Amino acid sequence: MSATGGPVKNSQDERPTSSTKLPASSSKHPIQQLVRNAEAQYQSLRAAQSPTLHAAVTEYQRRYKMPPPPHFDRWYEYAVQHGTELIDEFDAIYDSLVLFWGINPDVIRQRTREALGYDNSLMGASIRGGDVRIIGSGQDDFQVPITKEMISKFSRWLPDMDLAFNVNDEARVLVPHEDVSRLMSLATTAIQSVKPVSNAFSRSNDLGNGEVYERVAETLFNRLDRQQTFAHSRMSCPPESPSRSLDPEPKDAKIGFEFEGITFVDNITTFSDICLTPSVRQLIGLFNHPNVYSVSHDLVPVFTPSKLSTFHDILYPSPYYYAERTKYDEGSAVQWDQKTPKLYWRGATSGGYSEGGTWRKLFRQSILSKLASPGTTRVLIRENNESNVGPWIGKDIERSTVAGHYDTKFTEIKQCAPEDCTEMREHFGSHPHAPQEESWKNRYLLDMDGNALSGRFYALLKSLSLPLKVAYYREWHAARIIPWKHYVPLSSTTDEYAEVLRYFEEEDGGQRIARDLASQGREWVDKVARKEDMEVYMFRLLLE
Repeated sequence: MSATGGPVKNSQDERPTSSTKLPASSSKHPIQQLVRNAEAQYQSLRAAQSPTLHAAVTEYQRRYKMPPPPHFDRWYEYAVQHGTELIDEFDAIYDSLVLFWGINPDVIRQRTREALGYDNSLMGASIRGGDVRIIGSGQDDFQVPITKEMISKFSRWLPDMDLAFNVNDEARVLVPHEDVSRLMSLATTAIQSVKPVSNAFSRSNDLGNGEVYERVAETLFNRLDRQQTFAHSRMSCPPESPSRSLDPEPKDAKIGFEFEGITFVDNITTFSDICLTPSVRQLIGLFNHPNVYSVSHDLVPVFTPSKLSTFHDILYPSPYYYAERTKYDEGSAVQWDQKTPKLYWRGATSGGYSEGGTWRKLFRQSILSKLASPGTTRVLIRENNESNVGPWIGKDIERSTVAGHYDTKFTEIKQCAPEDCTEMREHFGSHPHAPQEESWKNRYLLDMDGNALSGRFYALLKSLSLPLKVAYYREWHAARIIPWKHYVPLSSTTDEYAEVLRYFEEEDGGQRIARDLASQGREWVDKVARKEDMEVYMFRLLLE
């Protein structure tokens, strides 16, 4: 059962979910093996897609044990017309919605009305007769027009409904594990009882006029801003999981592809499972003095662009991506051979509010500090370098010898008490803002979570550079963009960073692999994460 209670796993879950060790005498570098595994996964994914509507219906029934929703044929036609590459890969929708099958539809609608009828940092969208109306303010100046534009493309095929969209960066719905288990049991029974129906939706008599939401006296959401919230946020984890351990210093489950003392991230679904990694309680800003922590323990249908594994928001494509707020300009393109062979990042200290020195353990600050810290790091070398055929063995080297690989700086110090802001400026220095075009001059581009998703990922994929991404926040595209095929996943420990860069730049064939991954990521993001793909996903999501 997944952290959200759903039995469906995305394709990456077929890969190892515990520590995997190569033989000590292996002559194949771990990166070679990871790239080979990812290529096999990619080819299998492409080959498995349904070629016809009938096949797509059959596959839907096989995966979800129920018939597809009304107007599935209209969705399929829309998807095919817009060149959808992956016609079957929508397990994330099922995982987001499965628990709602355990609740009566009128209760879901009531909770939506209550959530929108209070000042909860939610934006409402009402659909009546195919027309879309946005009620309330969205995030910045883009969420309102972009959400309306995205839905209006297919709204004539949707039933009348009210939708609640999160305006905060942080996720909003957190259901206790005991309730998740009960809801899953009810949902399974409900799904098994679903029978094929006519290709039309039933009418709901309890919807309002869609022009205004009735004000309510109480909110469904509780606030714990700028507090330690991990004990609260782990409540959806199974009692036997590491994050629910009674040990004051619980150990993470061993996750990844381990070789000679270096662990490479393999399965990003397992890596980002908060229930398996209690160490993140200090790193992730949502657990460590978050700027905003407004959470409901009731299962409320709130649509959110990204979330941690313990939360139960409904994932949808980020309007930030759809609006191309971070855009790659082809006119600024730099070819691989002309790029600087460094890992580059510029950004702000977002991802939690720092007070009393807590910045030292926050996500972005921790990573940049580790990359610049003295001491040793581990790399792999050939036992017999002259013949270049011996096994790979681990070796500790001084961090200072690889410091030149990193060009990572904060250009904005924020979300901090005055004392902490001063400490961070002293520790990290003051650096001017750098235009996004500066990124494209580097071969390796670091992408990190902030308050939630970073929003840069698609632009980085298009840039002819290789994105190296470290993220716990999950997004709608997770099953579509494959680690070690289209980008390189990294851990928050930074233990493997030196070896990843050393291998790509110094080993025979390493730079070719890096260049190929960068090229493959660029080509693939323009096939599966276009505006049209976000519309297709949203259409399917709202039909469900």
